[in-house]
Amino acid sequence: MVPPGADTVLDVGCGEGMLARALRPAVAHVTGLDRDEPSIAAARAHFCTTGPSAAPAQATSTHGVGAGAHGADGGAGAGGAGAGADALGSGGGADASGGGGSGIDYVVGDVLIHPLAPGSFDMITSVAALHHMDAAAALTRMRELLRPGGVLAVVGLARVSGPRDLPYAAVGVLANRVLRVRRGQWHQPSPTVWPPPLTYRQMRVLAGELLPGCQFRRRLLFRYTLLWQRPS
Repeated sequence: MVPPGADTVLDVGCGEGMLARALRPAVAHVTGLDRDEPSIAAARAHFCTTGPSAAPAQATSTHGVGAGAHGADGGAGAGGAGAGADALGSGGGADASGGGGSGIDYVVGDVLIHPLAPGSFDMITSVAALHHMDAAAALTRMRELLRPGGVLAVVGLARVSGPRDLPYAAVGVLANRVLRVRRGQWHQPSPTVWPPPLTYRQMRVLAGELLPGCQFRRRLLFRYTLLWQRPS
């Protein structure tokens, strides 16, 4: 899902850094940003004990971002990775404790107020984290942080709200049970927010207003994907 030629990625709500480590072999530098200090500490500790990840993410077309690898917030996870993967500001820095030696900087901070330069990232990712924030403010901020031509990729969680959502919810529950049997229960170490504050319809409308031309798709396991490229 990494666009060709990308050098810098920001992973918003990186949690314990699983996505950040997967992205790192495909780009020169990844910044993992999260408000939760224990999660950032765990991400840094992983680098100190295991070194850089050896599993590269693919640099491919940005169409078709999936959502199957991450456990759902609020207890719907089944054998997946945590919510997501700065050298700027507090908590980060290009040193071993921050993961800088691996080409990853893990930073404690809030994307809405952390001092990040506008237009400074080729790609921004966020997995199971947007519903922890004011979605409109967060999408606006991430839009501003992208360089022209940059790509925003979000895997989010939304709330079931009516009869039209029930078939998706039923399939999601069944798929989650199958994954639990096959992979075992995955316990979310990061803070959780459940249920999500916005419905699928509300998220679709909001994304369309803030990110014209974005791709919004429903997924299994109570997820949606949001993909948008900033005009050059």
